[in-house]
Amino acid sequence: MPRRYAIQSLATVVLTCLLLISTGCGAVAPATLPARPSAAPVAADTPIQPLLPTPYPTYTPYPTYTPLPTYTALPTYTPLPTYTHLPASTPPSPTLTRLPATPTQAASMPTVLTSPTKTTSAAVTGCPEGCLSPTPGCLIKGNISSSGEKIYHVPGQRYYQSTEIDPARGERWFCTEDEAVANGWRKSKQ
Repeated sequence: MPRRYAIQSLATVVLTCLLLISTGCGAVAPATLPARPSAAPVAADTPIQPLLPTPYPTYTPYPTYTPLPTYTALPTYTPLPTYTHLPASTPPSPTLTRLPATPTQAASMPTVLTSPTKTTSAAVTGCPEGCLSPTPGCLIKGNISSSGEKIYHVPGQRYYQSTEIDPARGERWFCTEDEAVANGWRKSKQ
């Protein structure tokens, strides 16, 4: 209801101003006033013709709704194969330790064969205490949670991709799960 009265009041003010301007009583520059005939004075009892109301501006509709683009699924992560460390290469075949100086000494000397020094054939891990940077084959991420708990993530687990390793905080990369467990880390539950 108040809006209707405001519009009616505004219309009354506009009509009154227009009436004053058309009769010459308004404070308008003379150049904008219509020329009045001076020969025929206007009588006071002459009825004033009603002014036609000016039409209201036309309605401009609001812009139509444009839907936002739809979500496109990202490709899923395919876990990388787990690499295992190969044992050290096979030891070289035994060789003679000394060569005889002459053929006669060769006949009198027994042939002694020695084997090379024994190397450990167990799988040598790249980072027994954890690596500070990622190395080939060492894909396990040792993360320290906000509560200080040491948790490791293997490829294919839920939080593996989002886990970032910060060596300054004590986080490490591991080559095997055994390395991670030996250093006090537990496997992520997800």
